[in-house]
Amino acid sequence: RVEHLAKILTNATAHSLVLVDEVGSGTDPAEGAALAMAFLEELTHRGCWTVVTTHQGALKAFAYQLPGAQNGSMAFDEKTLMPTYQFRLGIPGSSYAFEIAHRFGFPAELVQKARQVVGAEQSKLENLIMDLEKKLNHYRTLLQQAEIKKAELEGLIKLYRQKYEELAKEERKLKKKAMEESQAILARANAVIEEAIREIRTRQAEKDSIKQAKAKVETVRQEIEAQLQELNEKEVETDILPCKGDRARWIQMNVTGRVVSDPDSSGRVWLEAGDMRLKVPRSELRKLETSQETRETPRSMARVEVEHNISTELDLRGMTMEEAQPLLDKFLDRAYLAGLEQVRIIHGKGTGALRLKVQEYLAHYPRIARTHFAAWNEGDIGVTVVEFEKK
Repeated sequence: RVEHLAKILTNATAHSLVLVDEVGSGTDPAEGAALAMAFLEELTHRGCWTVVTTHQGALKAFAYQLPGAQNGSMAFDEKTLMPTYQFRLGIPGSSYAFEIAHRFGFPAELVQKARQVVGAEQSKLENLIMDLEKKLNHYRTLLQQAEIKKAELEGLIKLYRQKYEELAKEERKLKKKAMEESQAILARANAVIEEAIREIRTRQAEKDSIKQAKAKVETVRQEIEAQLQELNEKEVETDILPCKGDRARWIQMNVTGRVVSDPDSSGRVWLEAGDMRLKVPRSELRKLETSQETRETPRSMARVEVEHNISTELDLRGMTMEEAQPLLDKFLDRAYLAGLEQVRIIHGKGTGALRLKVQEYLAHYPRIARTHFAAWNEGDIGVTVVEFEKK
């Protein structure tokens, strides 16, 4: 073996490909490892392409320190201790000698004694290699799962965009239809008025005929007003978070629809837009109201009602976040509309689980300027004080 290495050194150049199986074998292991290190370092300096195999732990460590060198190994199944025939660049291999011996019935006490003979450093190296392999397999699995999720997400985004285009097209079609209906209504109104004028002229403006014509025109006018109001009724976006049953717009994707569920534990709701159902964060939705609804609930009326009926505190103690969230939503919306500057949310101290969930929810709630715990004599960390943004 040593003789072969010497011949390689005599003939190797920068254009050589050197292949050596079990480099440094055929002599004392420690001395063989030292010769192999010197041999590999020299070939590296010459610029040779070199591939060697080894079971020497010292050479595995040496490859990390030698510029231009890299470890590589064939993967083993950790459970069956069988080769998977997958090459892994950058990862040193383990012989699994002790594990294989134990698997084939080698006495456990002798395996343990062998581990002690090998020495702590060698055993530590083998353990590190095996631990590295486990982590590598774990991260590879996570990467595969992430790639699958990424592909699913890209597919959903593509679908959402396609559906959004379809909804926009349908919206344009409906607007065109509404315009045509408006024009038809106006044409009908003009026809009725012209007919009434003709009747008045034909009957020479008799009182009864004029009265009947006026009544006819008034009836048609009321019908037209009702129909035009229905056609022209517009949705106005508010800064209120929607509840189940409300019309809403998803501000991230500019999609409008109806909220068909209460928020789940993560604050997400189902938004139904046409034939799509989207799971979206409630904090990214804005309630839509018709112009008529907006006129019927002026700010001053809402303010008076809330100021008389709402407390500045909400007690959530003893509840889960799923139970607390609908109450918290309603409380914050009404408090903000009432013009309150700040409110107190009592969640208690306990294990801190509800406190953390509440604070996480508040961090994504719009129109909040800041939050902080109450003073030590007013509830301390068992109470969160919410300060709203100035209107």
